[in-house]
Amino acid sequence: MGLLPPRPHRGFRRPELPRETSARRSWARLPRLLASSALLLLAACGASVDESRAGDGGEEPQVATSLTFVPGGVLRLASLEHAELSVAASPPGQYVVRFALLPDRPNAAPNDASLDRAETVTDARGVATITLIAPSTPSTFMVRAAIGDLEAHLPVSVSDRGYARVIAEPVYHGSRAIEEWVASVRIGSSCGDLIGFPPPDGALVATSDADGSPKIDNVPVRAIASVSVRSGQFAYGCTNVTDLQTDETRRVRVEVADRPLQLGGTLDLTLRFGEQGGEWAALLESAMAAGLAAFRDGAATDAALLLDDMMAAISPPDGDEDAETLAGHFADNRAEFGFDDALAAHLLDADVDLRSRVQAWLEAGVQDLDPVKGKLELRSSSAVFRLVSAAGIPASESGFLGTATWSAFADPGDTLVLGGALRFDATRWVTALAEKPAQVQFEDAVDVPAALALTVGCEQVGALLAGLVAPDDPPEAEGELYPGCTAECGAALCEAALVSAWTRATDAGGELTRLSIALTGTALVDTDATPRELSGTWLGTLEGPSSVVGGPARAKRATAP
Repeated sequence: MGLLPPRPHRGFRRPELPRETSARRSWARLPRLLASSALLLLAACGASVDESRAGDGGEEPQVATSLTFVPGGVLRLASLEHAELSVAASPPGQYVVRFALLPDRPNAAPNDASLDRAETVTDARGVATITLIAPSTPSTFMVRAAIGDLEAHLPVSVSDRGYARVIAEPVYHGSRAIEEWVASVRIGSSCGDLIGFPPPDGALVATSDADGSPKIDNVPVRAIASVSVRSGQFAYGCTNVTDLQTDETRRVRVEVADRPLQLGGTLDLTLRFGEQGGEWAALLESAMAAGLAAFRDGAATDAALLLDDMMAAISPPDGDEDAETLAGHFADNRAEFGFDDALAAHLLDADVDLRSRVQAWLEAGVQDLDPVKGKLELRSSSAVFRLVSAAGIPASESGFLGTATWSAFADPGDTLVLGGALRFDATRWVTALAEKPAQVQFEDAVDVPAALALTVGCEQVGALLAGLVAPDDPPEAEGELYPGCTAECGAALCEAALVSAWTRATDAGGELTRLSIALTGTALVDTDATPRELSGTWLGTLEGPSSVVGGPARAKRATAP
């Protein structure tokens, strides 16, 4: 949309408000005189008027919600012309209004323009009026009115020789999505004087949709002017114009270029697993083997594994005997009553092979890996990656280091290049991945040890061992695996033993594996030229230049929690 057409009068008239009548100049000045007197009186009495509130007596003060120049549009003036400027605040009431002249950057000041006052108070209708004296040379600038943080702006264009219209025609060959063009004309400044990419808008501004050309009216003629065009803060161009003639319509082609990709903001990054080379598979197999070996801990049979860990899990209840003494009683009963043979027979009858079961869960866990997800905080030349989950495993449980600093570079064409590393304990990761397959098989299991307890039937194990040592007389007497430990205690020992065995498996790695990451993607930019989406690929290497794993990489602007 273009700006409003020039108004036929010079200067501003007072707004036509209810009950206002045509009056002589002395009456027209009365509101300003009263406002000035009110300010002096308030200062003398030590009182003050709230800058953004109006009210009196016991009434709740009102807060100004809107402030406008009346009338609006662009104010056209001749050199040194005086113009009365009126603002109207809503809801009606008395408010302190501050005024200022804003230069059309990069000009240092709006030439020699001036206001008759910098501050006044609105009347009961919310209206205030001041006088502007135009500068002595052609120029454009802005008048700002403010009530607290509430602002209104009035563009001013000064010329003694008339005005022209400039139609800015953007010429853009980029690929970014354009929704709107914003054009500015600045008087007395060339494109080389402007600062920023893009620079701040000038006083004379017009807009159009992506397929249109902004039309800027009220441009002073016969002055050097710069015509700039932008879209958001991510595309910009500028060209100079001279010798504009009165009432001329000048079409100006403006070459627009993309602002370089700005690194900033936080993205939700997803790294999916695609191609997986032999070295990656070998790493996972080695990690699984280490975990499985630690789980067995050298035991010849599942029965021996379970009984060894049960004995190690013994802790004394309240009493005089220590754990070592109780474990000795357990060992004696184990040998005397044949715990190993009886438990082996039970596991055989139940078709339980702990080693095979654990191995199956480990192997299933590394199949069809879920993505690695994290927060990518982009900085000027680097990025901080904070892991959220690794293949569905929360960062705190995955064996991965939670935070890493990566390099980040913006290449032409909105290409983002990232490089860094992920460091992780492979054995801890693969054992964590085994939990999901275990829970698929045992829906009630909260973790792998719980699934193992259901596999071996710990309640049956406790009852079996207690039954072996039960005395013949009396028949109802309960057997004790060691003094004070009956079948229920034996079941708890079985569960504790499986927790201990699985903990050995998860802790078997120790050393961290370094997976170097190289990521390249094309960004979709936000209005400030920062990435809001990223689509590309990533490659990971263990040692040497050969990639061992990789896949698609996607990212979106992180949402606030």
